[in-house]
Amino acid sequence: METRHIDAKILLISVSAVFTLDLILTAASFRLPEYRLWLLAGARMVETALLAGIVRFQAGNLACLGLTKNRILTGLCRGLLWSSCFAVFAALLALGLMMFHIDPLRLFHVWFPAGNMVLFFVVGSLLGPVAEEFFFRGVIYGYLRSWGVGWALLGSTAAFAAAHSFSGVPVTQIIGGLAFAVAYEIEKNLMVPIVVHVLGNTVLFVIALGARAVCMP
Repeated sequence: METRHIDAKILLISVSAVFTLDLILTAASFRLPEYRLWLLAGARMVETALLAGIVRFQAGNLACLGLTKNRILTGLCRGLLWSSCFAVFAALLALGLMMFHIDPLRLFHVWFPAGNMVLFFVVGSLLGPVAEEFFFRGVIYGYLRSWGVGWALLGSTAAFAAAHSFSGVPVTQIIGGLAFAVAYEIEKNLMVPIVVHVLGNTVLFVIALGARAVCMP
């Protein structure tokens, strides 16, 4: 089943919606910093609902993202398979880096809140990845796909990496963005990169948390 391309109208409406939400989130977080994680959780849920609604309203359904009732379970299973393959690749890459005396943990930085670690994992491992996949793969990749696979891979990954370039080069986001886009291109089912992204973030957070616990005096 082939997914349909996202048109310019869906792209513009989606970008405007996400940009507006992020502005509201930034302003609210500045005024209520103690509720930042709760505000982020709400924003990501609203963002996902808005993007799904925009695509559904403009395209008639979510089939253009490969999200149909009879393909959800298939996407989950295929996502688990892709996650296993990427886990093996990541392990081999980490071993290769360590052979050259490069600490792979230095390639990614995770900010942990002072409290409410459960909410942090819910936002960072579930709500965030789902919203990001709808936007960066579902909308941006879907729009750029009409220009060819190469442009879609590079463009969506560049946008994804730029959104995470808070400090230094976002190496893990570049690798992840390419991996998520490749999985989406091959499977034509947005559930696949969603599963890979969710599991990938979860593993990275667990590793980072474990490393922090070991390094703490």
